[in-house]
Amino acid sequence: MTVKLGDAVALTLNGTRYKVVKDVEPQINKGGKSASEAQEYGDGTADPYFVNSAGGITGLKVVVEEENADAFEKALGLNSMSVVLECVSKSYECTGFVVGDVTISATKRTTSEFDIKVSDGGGVRES
Repeated sequence: MTVKLGDAVALTLNGTRYKVVKDVEPQINKGGKSASEAQEYGDGTADPYFVNSAGGITGLKVVVEEENADAFEKALGLNSMSVVLECVSKSYECTGFVVGDVTISATKRTTSEFDIKVSDGGGVRES
């Protein structure tokens, strides 16, 4: 089996494409049912306690050029937008919103690290 690997290339928020900072390793949580804890019993057995978790993408940092700064600021305030993370080997798509207090470097125009949380329950899809 061939495993395809590759860098994150770009992040599209609400139709505007931003370059992803080199060496960033975004983490994908597809969402869905997961065991959040276990109920253990005296006989050494256990049962899982399942929860539905919203998917998301964490660990993002992008470059915000002057020409797309207004679009980025608008995207920060949206409670739902289309999101596409392009990597060398595949892409990840969802409908979501930006989480966190995002700052932009005055000299390099790069953002602080931020996350995307899925807003529609559809999870993160691979393509």
